[in-house]
Amino acid sequence: MTEKEKKRQYRVRRRNDPVRHAKDLEKRKEKRRLKRLAVLEKRKKSPYWQRQGYDRYYRHSPFKRLARQSNGRCKRNKITAFELWCLAKKQKLICALTGEKLTYTNLSVDHKIPISKGGTNNLSNLQLVTFHANTAKNSMTNEEFYLFCQRVINRLTHTTAGGTNPA
Repeated sequence: MTEKEKKRQYRVRRRNDPVRHAKDLEKRKEKRRLKRLAVLEKRKKSPYWQRQGYDRYYRHSPFKRLARQSNGRCKRNKITAFELWCLAKKQKLICALTGEKLTYTNLSVDHKIPISKGGTNNLSNLQLVTFHANTAKNSMTNEEFYLFCQRVINRLTHTTAGGTNPA
């Protein structure tokens, strides 16, 4: 039996033993965790990661993703990730519709006047909102959306005040 076959049989025996296999998995997991920590420590010392502002976050930026999505739908007036980042700074990462804090996971670009109604991809027509607010707004203008929300609130307050259940 060759050395290679012996190693293969050893690995098969370890894999078939649940206790040893679990220990091996834990060891590998811990090794990967330590490797990630070492990379992060090395990265902290790098001058690239010590820079402040837009350059530091550009590489893994949600703004890059949002710019690509927005430019895919609108052929004129392409928007850059940097312009979206400036818009986020201007809005202080607060949703323009709900006032919630914007995060990487809930960030979405909204057109004040939708493209379907003649809006453009100009920075003056864009606002950053939460994903759920943008989905609810759909293809309405801001004014139409505010009126819609007001009608929903009036309906709910009217039905609950009358003693009936809105659901």
